[in-house]
Formats: sequence, C-alpha cells, structure tokens
Amino acid sequence: MIWSILMDEASLMNLLTTAPPMAAFAGYLVYQNRGNVQRFDSLMQKSDERISDIRSRYDKVISDLQQEKMDFRDDANNIRTNLSTKIESINKQIDEMEKKFDRLLLVIDKIQEKLTELRIKDIARGNE
Repeated sequence: MIWSILMDEASLMNLLTTAPPMAAFAGYLVYQNRGNVQRFDSLMQKSDERISDIRSRYDKVISDLQQEKMDFRDDANNIRTNLSTKIESINKQIDEMEKKFDRLLLVIDKIQEKLTELRIKDIARGNE
C-alpha cells in the first residue's frame, strides 16, 4: 500500500522487472569494493612496513654518523691533549737546556779567565 502511494503500478512493475539485474550488479560492486578495500589495506600495511624499515635504516645511519663524529672529536681532543703535553715537555727541556748552556758559558768564561791568568803568570815567570 505504501508502494502504491509513492509509485504507480507501472513504475512498480518496471522496478520489479529491472531490479534483479541491478541488484546483482550492485552486489557485484559491493563485493568488488570489499576486495579493493582489502587489497588497499594490505598495500597500505606493506607500505607502512617499508616506510618503517627505511626510517629505521635512516635512524641507524644517522646514529652511526653521530657516533663516528663523536669518536672523531674524541680522537682529535686526545691528539690535541697529547700534543699539548709533548709541547710543554719540550718547552721544559728547552728551558733546562738553556740553563745548562748558560752554566756551560759561565764555566767556559771561568776557564778562559784561568787560562789568561796562567798565561800572565807564565809570561811573568818567563820575564823573571
């Protein structure tokens, strides 16, 4: 009765005769849509896994590079410290050598003075 109010009899007959093929096609479309959604979900999951894998490899490369950079800095600091220590040691040795050289010059001056005195005495003895 409700159908008769909304549609006339010819329209109702037309719907009944054409609806089953359209219903089958609609069912096919629903089935196809579900299959496509499942395939899309599967592809999205694989894509997410690939992205996650790429991201983890990227993060590993970045962390390895950062670690290498820190190791390089540590090595450079160690080398700098060692060189600084060696330079300080060399400076101390140079200072000690300068002091010894100054003492050696003083000893040589004293020896020259003694030699001069001995020559003068030798000359004086020769004149006597």
